[in-house]
Amino acid sequence: MDWRRTQMIFIVTLLILNVFLAVIYFNKQLSDDPDTIGNETLEERLKADNITYPNLSSKPTNGAIFTTERAAFTAKDVSDLSGQSITLKDNNKEIYSVLQTPIKAGKKGNSADFKKFMETEIYRGESYEFWDYDKEAKTLTFNQLINNNMVLFDEAGQITFYLDSNDQVVSYEQTWMSKQD
Repeated sequence: MDWRRTQMIFIVTLLILNVFLAVIYFNKQLSDDPDTIGNETLEERLKADNITYPNLSSKPTNGAIFTTERAAFTAKDVSDLSGQSITLKDNNKEIYSVLQTPIKAGKKGNSADFKKFMETEIYRGESYEFWDYDKEAKTLTFNQLINNNMVLFDEAGQITFYLDSNDQVVSYEQTWMSKQD
């Protein structure tokens, strides 16, 4: 048996195996490179994952993330609100009101009577803006404005008006945000 020849075959075999493993390792490193992943756009990643979505607006938007607390209402805050029976709930952090006389609101809260009601008989009603009309639940939702921007996706700072079959407001629930950080 020729040990020199056998030794040479082992060395060459191990050298080829090491080169093969090195190629696999470097290819794996290149495919996991964060710079390579970052060059792919969101649309390309969604398409690669077979995720479809409707056409989105190209209008630029901006917003801010902030923290806040749900404010507690005082008796003074609600004492001037007339034509309604008011109950403070959730440690005075929510107003629940039942109107003595229903008010015509319309599907977007755009009737003149409703607008006047918002300005005069809702605590800081001018600080809320229409968000949603839910036909099935018969509700109108208004969200609080902060720095002239609507606060979204938070039940704090929201008014939900409950409508009867004639689209008249019969009651509402209101929360208010304060102490913005």
